Amino acid sequence: MRRVERIAPTRVRLEFAATHEEEARDLAARESSCCGFFDFSFSTAGPDAIAMDIEVPAGRITTLDALANHATAARRK
Repeated sequence: MRRVERIAPTRVRLEFAATHEEEARDLAARESSCCGFFDFSFSTAGPDAIAMDIEVPAGRITTLDALANHATAARRK
């Protein structure tokens, strides 16, 4: 993971190397199947990067906070 960015209170953007797109899409699919409130979208973030935006309803901000904190901690490792 290259970057974790809080776009809005209900939206986080994770940026990955493009080589990890398949893994990111798999993660999004698995999370969507168990937690239908997540909304995932993908976009190109540069020539060798992909962005995954994760959005939740306002009532699920604490869940998004936990996910963002986990992603930030994983990025530091």
